[in-house]
Amino acid sequence: MTLVSLALLGAYFAGGMNFMMANEGWDAADSFYFWCMTVSTVGYGDLAPTTPKTQAFVSVYAIVGLVLVWSIVSDYYGVVQGKLQDFQAKLLSTIGIELVDVHALPIDKHTPDQVNAKVKYWRRYLLALLPMFTLLSLFVALHFVRKESSFTEAVYFGVITATTVGFGDFGFLEETPQNKCLAALGVMGVVVVFANAVDEVLLIRKRQQLRHGKIALPSLEQLEALINGKRNAGEGDYISEADYVVETLLKGDLVDPQILLAIRRSFYWKAKAASNGKRNSLITSEDLAALWKEKNLGQCSPR
Repeated sequence: MTLVSLALLGAYFAGGMNFMMANEGWDAADSFYFWCMTVSTVGYGDLAPTTPKTQAFVSVYAIVGLVLVWSIVSDYYGVVQGKLQDFQAKLLSTIGIELVDVHALPIDKHTPDQVNAKVKYWRRYLLALLPMFTLLSLFVALHFVRKESSFTEAVYFGVITATTVGFGDFGFLEETPQNKCLAALGVMGVVVVFANAVDEVLLIRKRQQLRHGKIALPSLEQLEALINGKRNAGEGDYISEADYVVETLLKGDLVDPQILLAIRRSFYWKAKAASNGKRNSLITSEDLAALWKEKNLGQCSPR
């Protein structure tokens, strides 16, 4: 988290807190708690704006917060989650549960089937979910101890919080100001780690399906159609690795087509920098030299 990001985060919460303190009469702890519950989308409902003025403000400010706060906080908690995951991976390795580094398996020496035989996906799913279960367990345990609720109620509250359902039958409004603020930060952490864990599980699942050929990989018919298209366009009677990768990404919906088009357009204009306007499938050292020359001329030109 950079100083600029930290300053933006502080300015957002300070602005929102000051407005609610001035217009709702809340103290600083309640105001901070309210905005944490709002931008985390949990929204227990134990605090809510009560006037048209504050309701209108929250309607706009909450949208700003969802974009600004999550773009910053999710990265920060993601780093924490990654470090926790690394630590847990080392712990698992001590009991013989280790992940296979597929980058250490040379492409020319290991077939897709051989890689699939080596990769134990249950280990990857376990490692992806461990940070979530760790933080969720701590959250549940603290609620169980501090609220003197039953274990079932504590688990229920933890899950309802992590999934951002937030029915409102439990909350932290009656806690001391310090505990209320700590709980608010904890809620944001649980929500972010839960969302990251779900994303990672879905990504692992997609990798698993791709490696087993269940999604994305072009069929022989599609490869034949691709070759025919290139032949008819006078671009050769072959499929390059780049052609195969692009076809797989598009077929499996693994990349946004507009992003891919932007990348290909960028490559095209860099690859023809020194080729007299002719299309080139490679960026050569001559192209790179021409690009540097163009950039240096641009910097030296009068403004």
